Amino acid sequence: MSIETLEALHQELKQWLQQEKIEGKTKEQLSSIDQQVDSLLEQLKSETESSSNNEQNPTMMDTLQILETRFAAEHPEAEQILRRLINHLSNMGI
Repeated sequence: MSIETLEALHQELKQWLQQEKIEGKTKEQLSSIDQQVDSLLEQLKSETESSSNNEQNPTMMDTLQILETRFAAEHPEAEQILRRLINHLSNMGI
């Protein structure tokens, strides 16, 4: 799995977020995921990951899975993007 694929999925999620009007807690969670993925990409690019940074990833994965479930009915396009993002991160061992 490549960093480029992760970047592409991240950009796809960002584009979807710009097109949709999401509010409240869901918007906060998606913003948090966006920031965490940005940080993860920076870490992967610099190849200076530390064990303390890896501790944030279970929280990110948990949030991604919760949002994926919530979006299944209301936002099927976002649910598919989140599912692919989860699978890619998992395949990367994150």
